[in-house]
Amino acid sequence: MNDPQQIFLVFYAIVWGTAANAQPRWRAFAWGQVFGDSFTWKRLLLSLFLLNLVPIAFFVCLLWILSATFWTSDPPATWIGIPRILGAVAPGFAAFGFYRFWMAFVQWFPTVFYGPKENWDSQEWRD
Repeated sequence: MNDPQQIFLVFYAIVWGTAANAQPRWRAFAWGQVFGDSFTWKRLLLSLFLLNLVPIAFFVCLLWILSATFWTSDPPATWIGIPRILGAVAPGFAAFGFYRFWMAFVQWFPTVFYGPKENWDSQEWRD
């Protein structure tokens, strides 16, 4: 791995780990309730797609893009190298975006993913 790939790897891991700490409250992956109702299935499928598959595809694509010779032709200490390092750091923050997309879907359509509003108290869900 070249330097930009390693920088991206570290920042992506840190940011994704931080975003993952907020997920339990929303029960994105409520495996224990999967057979309880259809709402959990919908939330689980959305979670598997937006919080597992899309971030993995993004990670692989960016790691491949950062392997190009453009990213390694100059030493990082030069003025030309600074934008390249920033180009490796900035995509690492995209992990928050996947979680925000998930939150947007869930908040736009709460009854689709959590059921009728009157059941939210029993699920420890707050409006």
